Amino acid sequence: MINRSTTLFAALLLLAVTVGCEKASPARPSSVDTASAAPASVTDARTGATIVAPRPTTPQNGILISYGAQPITLSVGNAISTGSSALTYTFEVAADAGFAQKNYTKDNVAGGANGNTSQTIDRLGGSRTYYWRVQANLGGAAGPYSVVQTFTIGPEVILGTPTLTSPINGAPGFSPLSLTVNNISRTGPAGAIVYQVDVAASDAFSTILFTGEAPEQSGPQTTVIAAVSGLVSGATYFWRARAIDRSNNITTPYSSAASFVVQSFNIRTAKFWDNPPDTGSWPIGAKITSIEFTGFSMRVDFDRREGPNRWPDVVPPGWVGGLQYTLGICRNIAGEWHCSAVVQFWNGRSLDDTAPASRFWREWWYDSARWGPLASVRPEEGETMGVFVASGDLRQRFFTQNTCPRVCEISNVALVPFTTGYAKYEY
Repeated sequence: MINRSTTLFAALLLLAVTVGCEKASPARPSSVDTASAAPASVTDARTGATIVAPRPTTPQNGILISYGAQPITLSVGNAISTGSSALTYTFEVAADAGFAQKNYTKDNVAGGANGNTSQTIDRLGGSRTYYWRVQANLGGAAGPYSVVQTFTIGPEVILGTPTLTSPINGAPGFSPLSLTVNNISRTGPAGAIVYQVDVAASDAFSTILFTGEAPEQSGPQTTVIAAVSGLVSGATYFWRARAIDRSNNITTPYSSAASFVVQSFNIRTAKFWDNPPDTGSWPIGAKITSIEFTGFSMRVDFDRREGPNRWPDVVPPGWVGGLQYTLGICRNIAGEWHCSAVVQFWNGRSLDDTAPASRFWREWWYDSARWGPLASVRPEEGETMGVFVASGDLRQRFFTQNTCPRVCEISNVALVPFTTGYAKYEY
């Protein structure tokens, strides 16, 4: 019969020979100088027990760890001992190879099962290399340290808290809501930012009616379109926002809450300028699929612009060739909605041919005789406006649904915040 002490002695001998060979071999470079490290094994003069040092396993030596991946877990293969008492472990992390400045220490860690012991450490500062080692201890006797290994924590990412832009302070909110925040400040290598908004019936947010997200948009602001069901016209609601960087595992605190008062939009009651007067009562036969403010245009696409079910061309009086549809906008001015379809599109005309949004005020509505307040009140950044298309030519046309020359249909009205910068909405 082979007794336990003989087996353990053989294991210690084999491990000691292996460690000795590794130290003697010039073909095994190391990023850490281990020449001054404690011996791979220690024999306690008092008890006669021999302890062979634990062996680091994770994280990989010299690895770069992103700041947001913290907290990290250090793991070692368990030490070996000829003593009868259970081993405990001391984990140490320092900013210097000599461990004069220790950033983390944890004593009396019990040995783990399956031959490994692990310890999750506190969050460490970014943009720095750290050294770590683990000591095996038997009873009150200090045992040997493992070899020293390193890891580097990447730069810290700091995100500002979002501030709400529109609607705030009880301003009107039109459904579907366009909730706009200022893009956050950041330091360090931040990842893609997503804004999350909550809508609730009270500023306590005890019952949240809607939660939605949108990726950060270029420019100074980002808008989240919130299709909240069940909102009561004239009632006050509240919203808040926070920013999320999932690649760095960072979520900011919520912004302060802002209030808005729901107002309904009904195109049938809107005033139409320089268009057929009953345009708002035409059947809705198309759906807006995307709106993109580019800085030099406003691209609007809809489901009946192309394909076998596309709106047919008409030839307006005085035209040579067909015209398919007219692009229009609705604005709420002094509590009343005013609409006008202005830009005429024939099949194949570029969606960019709308003029820059910064020049809509004068290039779309250039005299008050034809466009009333649309020509006299400049659109404000972030102002909620409605975008729609109508079949055929609506400029200076005064026919009605009953005398429609071919197809008289409009699309739904998509409510979006006006911007002279960049923003894109898909439906």
